[in-house]
Amino acid sequence: MDSELLKAYKNTDYTILTSPVLCVRIGEAELALREIYPGYSSFCIVTAYNPKSKKTPEADNRRASQRLLQRLKSMSDAHLCAKTVAEDPQQKWPDERGFLVANLSKQDALALGQEFSQHAIVWLQEPRFRAEILICDEV
Repeated sequence: MDSELLKAYKNTDYTILTSPVLCVRIGEAELALREIYPGYSSFCIVTAYNPKSKKTPEADNRRASQRLLQRLKSMSDAHLCAKTVAEDPQQKWPDERGFLVANLSKQDALALGQEFSQHAIVWLQEPRFRAEILICDEV
């Protein structure tokens, strides 16, 4: 992944569609996850939109997202918590819909990102649930 793409990931607003709605930023903690989803020690945000960061038609992205949803439902360890929207404040990239998933190991989360041709996923882990980027390409 080149430095411009990594910068785009870091500057993205990752909105978690919970009640209340949360906005996750890379490098920042989101302690509200502990209150909204007690008992989980880690979460990932994953999407199937725009594989390998290639802008993809919306209809194709929606189909890929449905495949991701079915894959998540088939994983016995995964707990699907909420839908998410990744929003580029500079609007260079279209919004990407995805999912907040709990109870996956870091390895399984990375493998899921790879399976859906993503360069990276967002990882949040106790104690502070500080958002970080996990690069799927390096696994």
